[in-house]
Amino acid sequence: MALGVGLSCAKRTDERVRKAWGNASKAPAEGPSDRGGPDDAQGGDTEAQPIRVGWERLEEILDTALSETAVGTDDETMARLAERWCQVQPVPRDTADGPVLVCIPNPPVQIDGHAFTLELGGEGVIGLVATELSLADGSALAEEAVRKTEHWCTRPWTDATPRPTADQPPPPTADRLFTCPVEGSALLVVARFVTDEATGLWQVSVAVIDAS
Repeated sequence: MALGVGLSCAKRTDERVRKAWGNASKAPAEGPSDRGGPDDAQGGDTEAQPIRVGWERLEEILDTALSETAVGTDDETMARLAERWCQVQPVPRDTADGPVLVCIPNPPVQIDGHAFTLELGGEGVIGLVATELSLADGSALAEEAVRKTEHWCTRPWTDATPRPTADQPPPPTADRLFTCPVEGSALLVVARFVTDEATGLWQVSVAVIDAS
């Protein structure tokens, strides 16, 4: 994929993010962490490594996701990551982009009082999702996610939010979508969008998408 992200790509990415994270499962699950986690012994040394929390835990998962997408992803990769990160093997949820595996990672990802679920699948999507957010909480969480993860971007973030016209900013209550290219062929995405207009509930997704 070219490093520049056009509007057509942004729209396609937005659709993939929505499909991959729509109707997020809330079934509790837990499992081992990333490569070199507490269950891994290095040279016979069984001392547990420190458990990361908050944004450090989210970045730990994204770091592994970036490593995986650098060499390409498939259903086998997603199943292996689910086995690593989820104590209970998730039941695949069928979507238009293929099966999606959903679980709560262990150690969990808790940021500003909001729990994130882990979702794997949907055409190479590996990401974390916080649901049932207010507009204020969703906006703050998405803005912080952009700041916290921008060090992975090889180009500045692209605000791919659909606009009424090219020269008008999106309204404060609009869905927001930010993308940036990372090393290899992957795309990093931070999205904030409404999931229930009647109750004013929002969702924030932080994802790595295999664009190869």
